[in-house]
Amino acid sequence: MTKSEAGPFAVERFLARAQGMTVAEWVTVAQRFVATEETIRASFVDVAELGRLKFSGRIPVTGATTDEYRQLVKQANQRAMSITALLPETIRVEGREFRLRWAATEAIWHAMRVFLVHGELMTSAEGREAAQVLLTPFEGFASTA
Repeated sequence: MTKSEAGPFAVERFLARAQGMTVAEWVTVAQRFVATEETIRASFVDVAELGRLKFSGRIPVTGATTDEYRQLVKQANQRAMSITALLPETIRVEGREFRLRWAATEAIWHAMRVFLVHGELMTSAEGREAAQVLLTPFEGFASTA
């Protein structure tokens, strides 16, 4: 993610890139998510709290009103779900069933939170590390310029 992509509305660019991904790219992202799920979920705790504080209006939203931010979050959630709904529910990977849609949905849901609280995350080393962890499954695909 570049500095020009910072801010709450960067989620729209992230989702546009995700929408253009191929099934093979989604398989890679989903496998990366599954391989690092525990680390991603641990990093997500603070990110989720920042999101709740912004959504409630207790942290001011830069460049938008709280109501606009709430609408953006709702629309981002709906768009992310519509993107992953187009993926096969399961696929065979190395002779085993792999829950592609579930893993892809989890990956995109966690990653897009970085864009929704980017400004707050970048104020600390822990926040920057959490952002990096949450975007790891998308490295080389939707999360980079």
